[in-house]
This record gives sequence, C-alpha cells and structure tokens, in this order.
Amino acid sequence: MRVVGCLLGLSACTLWGELSPPENIDPRPTAGQDSAESDLELPEEPKERPPETEALLRWPYLQEVDSDGLSVIVGVSDEGQQVEVELARDDDRWTVEAEGDILAGVTPTMRLLRARFDGLEAGTTYSYRVMVDGVEVIGGFSAMTRPADEAAPVRFLVLGDFGSGRQAQRDLRDVMLQHLDGVQFWLTTGDNAYYGGTAQSFQDNVFKVYQEILAEVPMLPTPGNHDYQSYDLQPYLDSFFLPEQGPDAWSHERFWRVDWGPLRLFGLDSVDSMFKLTREPGDDQLDWIEEQDALPGPPWKLAAFHYPAYSAQPNRTPDYLVKLHLEPLLEALAFPLVLTGHNHMYERFVPIREGKADPTGITWIVSGGGGQGLYPTGKDPLHAYVEEAYHFMIFDVDACTLQGRAIDIKGNVIDDWTQSICP
Repeated sequence: MRVVGCLLGLSACTLWGELSPPENIDPRPTAGQDSAESDLELPEEPKERPPETEALLRWPYLQEVDSDGLSVIVGVSDEGQQVEVELARDDDRWTVEAEGDILAGVTPTMRLLRARFDGLEAGTTYSYRVMVDGVEVIGGFSAMTRPADEAAPVRFLVLGDFGSGRQAQRDLRDVMLQHLDGVQFWLTTGDNAYYGGTAQSFQDNVFKVYQEILAEVPMLPTPGNHDYQSYDLQPYLDSFFLPEQGPDAWSHERFWRVDWGPLRLFGLDSVDSMFKLTREPGDDQLDWIEEQDALPGPPWKLAAFHYPAYSAQPNRTPDYLVKLHLEPLLEALAFPLVLTGHNHMYERFVPIREGKADPTGITWIVSGGGGQGLYPTGKDPLHAYVEEAYHFMIFDVDACTLQGRAIDIKGNVIDDWTQSICP
C-alpha cells in the first residue's frame, strides 16, 4: 500500500487506498500520458540542421558549474580520437583530456565526453575551446563559475515544455538568443524532450536546437512526464550531470539543490519520485527537501518541477500528489516562489496560502510555453496574469528583491513583476 499523506513528521498517515482525490483534482496520468496533446501535430522538419563536423556530433555544453570549478561536455564520433578542452583566462591556460563512453540510443554513434576543471576562481569568466587530435574544432566560448558571495546578484532564464522540434521552438530560441546578456544559468520546468524522451529526441530537439546557448549557459533541468517515457528517465540522466544528493542511488540527479548567489534552487521530481513516498524518515524526496532546507544558505529559496498545483487550463486539473504533498510542505517551509510547467501556457498566481490569496503565501507560476503546441487558458480568481503564449522567463535576483519577466515569441514582455523578502 503506497503512503501518500505522511507530511512534516505527522504521526497519522493516510494510505492510498483510503483516499479519494479532492474535488476538481484528477488523479495523475501515467508518465507521458497527456490527453490534451492527443491531437497535436508531429514536429515540422527543421528548416536547416545545425552545423556538424565529422569529429563533433554534439556541441560542447556546460555542466557541474560550481564556485571553484566547471565541466565541459562534448559529443564526438566513435573513432578513438583524443579530445581535449582548453580553458583560459588572461595568460593562464589549462588543458584537460575529455573522457567518457558511448551514449546509447543516438545515431550516428557518439561518445559523450566530460572534461572537468577544478581550482578556479568564483564568479570569474573563462574562455574555452575543444581540440580533437591537437586541432581546434570549435572555440571562442565563455564559461562563468558560480559566485561565492550570497549577496551577488544573479540573472537566470526559465523554459518549460520545449523539446518538440517545432518551428515555434526554434523561433522562440531565436528570441532567447537576444536576451542572454548576464544570464548565468537556465532552469527548466520539465518535458525537455518530447516523442518518447529518447536519447535521439534529446540530441535533435534539445542539444542541437540550443547548442549556441548551452555552450555558455549551463542548463539545470527538472524532469517531466515525457522525459520519463524512455527507460525510466535514462536518456535524461545520461546527458545531464546533476548533483547526486538523493537519499538513494535511484534518486540521484532526479531531484537536486544548488545554491547560486542569493538563491537556493530546488529542482524537484513531481513525476515518479512522488510514487516512492514512505513512512520511514529520511528516505524520500519530501524528507530530503526538509533536510536540505534546514542547511544554512542564501536568503531566497525557489522550487521548480513539472506538474502544477495551480492551473486554470480547462482540460487539465492540478496534480493530485503535488497538491497533497508538495504544496503544504513548501508552504510550511515558506517558499516564496514555485515554477511549474506541463500546461502549455503562461500563468502567474497571486501569493497563495491554503488555497486562498495571502501575501505570505507562494507565488505559483506555470511556464509551459517553450515550443510544444499551446493549450487554451481558463480563468481563475487567483490569477495575477494569464496568457496563451509561447514564452520564456528572465529573473533578476538580489539579496532582497526578485524581478520576473515573461517574454513571448515576438520579443514582447507580457508580464513583469517584483517581489521582496526584505521588510
């Protein structure tokens, strides 16, 4: 019997078989099931393919960015070449040989290699290039380490429900490229790759589409139901190098915490990890959130995950397990902002606590307009803003204030607001 009601150390637990879903909240579909998507068109063939060389099959991208180090990941053909990454700042240069294995499920056969650099300076910009057998194949990129100062301002980008291969995805990408100045990382709200969440879909609809961005701006993803359709999330786990902080080996990289400047970021798994809750202390995602939240850290805390607790999309009610577990936990821990996806639209709600408008509550956002077909919007009295629009988000955060902007496919700012945690 699956436990679904053990929260915040409560002694009384409610078992799955003893509950019916609350009114107006549907039990969740299985991973990958999206009734509102059944009539969506297949993606259009890209107008042009990203440039490739015989040696380079996946452009370099940044991962594992810390205050004193970073990793460069690159995909090359399986021909036994020596692949090196050179990192430079002023007159200093460091060269590391990239190592790794064949990435399953991608054609042509590709080796995914990692070059790790440690001992770097915090909040510092470096340049890098990739060499194969001593010859530069691509370069001129910059990479910035994480700031060590919790008061250092940060700018980041948010995108959700995007890896479709549609023209709208690429058009929105082109607008994103015009708004990267000062962006230190980008956060996703899930459904990173559609059509089975396969390794090939990640290759074609994520790493090729966003290659110019990923080369300089590290992605911090969260999983969606479409990502889970292939081998229990394995293609996602194979391509991203995320913190291994979970309570067991299975949960590593499925949910994570990263401190970046004034932000404590919680990337959560609202899909399969929500079915693994137990009565035992310290062994599931809810226990982990409480443990991580108790650690000393930056002034802001933000959670991102896929299934929304609030949304007025007419055909898709809020997620049952998120409402039952994550919403009350994040309210109890005083999270000021939560970012979700799943519904292909933009929604921002007024701060909510226990289902009612409350200035001490959580600002819930649905940001799911990254490139897959849009859904119609509905109305909710708790809406601060709603629009059926392809969009991404830009956030600017300092020790006291957060400013959020939603930008549509034409480059228009469709929503702009601020919130503060200082008196």
